[in-house]
Amino acid sequence: MEASVETAGLRHGSVDRRTGERADERTVERAGSSRIGERTVERAGPSRIGERTGEQAAPSRGGARTPRLRGAERLPRPGTGVRRRAKAAAVRLLDPKEAVALPFVALVAVLAVSRPAAVTHPDSRAALALSGALVAVWWGLAARLPTWHAPRPHRCRRVRDLIAVLSCLAVYPSLRWAVPLVHPGHCDHLLAAADRWLFAGHDPVPVLDRLVDPVTTAVMALAYACEWAPLLALGGFLWVRGRDREWSDLLLGLVIVQCLGYAGYFSLPAVGPWHGLAGRFTVPLGDVLGIRRYYLDHSTGVDAFPSLHVATIVLIALFAWRDCRPLFWLTSPLLVVIPASTLYLRWHYVTDLVAGAAVAVLARACAPRVNRAWDAAHRAVPPPRRSRTGRRRARDRRRTIGPVTPGPRAPRRTAGPCRERPRPGPL
Repeated sequence: MEASVETAGLRHGSVDRRTGERADERTVERAGSSRIGERTVERAGPSRIGERTGEQAAPSRGGARTPRLRGAERLPRPGTGVRRRAKAAAVRLLDPKEAVALPFVALVAVLAVSRPAAVTHPDSRAALALSGALVAVWWGLAARLPTWHAPRPHRCRRVRDLIAVLSCLAVYPSLRWAVPLVHPGHCDHLLAAADRWLFAGHDPVPVLDRLVDPVTTAVMALAYACEWAPLLALGGFLWVRGRDREWSDLLLGLVIVQCLGYAGYFSLPAVGPWHGLAGRFTVPLGDVLGIRRYYLDHSTGVDAFPSLHVATIVLIALFAWRDCRPLFWLTSPLLVVIPASTLYLRWHYVTDLVAGAAVAVLARACAPRVNRAWDAAHRAVPPPRRSRTGRRRARDRRRTIGPVTPGPRAPRRTAGPCRERPRPGPL
């Protein structure tokens, strides 16, 4: 390259070892000028760096000075500080359960505000009212417990755990009107085709018609309604024993299962075999106890894939195997009865059961890891800076109470009839 550029390559007042001239008395001509970050690099054969902070050129074997490059200086990307502060605030204020459930609660709230005419069912209105009340209570508890990982109080923290789970469960009745706004139509034909592919062209659910009996229907309906009994037993056991880590893992796994189920409802809304394969059944089920009629009245019509009943019972069994082995053996029959009841009562396809079990295994694997990662991120976040009002309040409290002076020291207590050994007298 023949073009030359005149630049002031050396710092002011420095002396060149080869010529003995000062940098402020001459100009250095070098070929090829390029910028790295905010520094100018002049190249004349071997590249030299003009102004560098804290870096010197290392001598080569031939005696010529060659630069020792340590990589281009990384400049902060725009918005990095804002994202870091937002992440720190989220980690400091929220729990993983709240962070996972928040997107679906916010989605339902946005849809309810944008399309209020779609909320017509009484269950949906009650669910929205319950969600608003839970958010208000959560806001009050967050004001009392500004950082989630505060050492005290444990009761407030456990109440916030329950609020996060209840807020996630309160989203379910709103799926009746929220899912059709996002994904209209039903996908029962896709799930039925998946069942036929699994069973070599046969529909497995209508095969159970030969087992239909009023007593069997009542037993299956009771088993289907016992989904939450193992969860209450395991949660109560962990609550009473004070095992906060296992308690948090269980509830986070439940929230992950619910949210993945909601994602499946939005992706593949389906009613179930009782609607999609209605023409294939020859024997009516009947309803001796009225349980099936209750589920039909409160069904959302989009909750087939995946099966949250199967996902919940499998998740509870996996956590019970880790935390309370006797409870696992006590509730293990439900691992067979509840999936069978979902097929017998014509609520789910076989594909729904497989997807529900996969969701439970994924939630069981992710919940402890997410909790540990969240705790590690919280330890890396600096403590929040106390506001000026808080500092003033602490200063006024010190002025009012005054310094604490230690009281008289209590006498030393010793066991036995003789409290002190007799000291020998002077000789």
